[in-house]
Amino acid sequence: MQNKIIKIAMPLDLIELLEAEAEHYDSFTRMVNAVCRRYFLHRELKEQFAKLSK
Repeated sequence: MQNKIIKIAMPLDLIELLEAEAEHYDSFTRMVNAVCRRYFLHRELKEQFAKLSK
């Protein structure tokens, strides 16, 4: 298995979520996929509800 170091920029609140969820997943990739999916879905829903309430 090869390892690569990558640098990515993320919102700080997303990083906090990733750190909090890390112990619940057996795979880093699964954790990142699940948390990012939930994070961006929640953000999109907040934006859509904000449009509706205007």
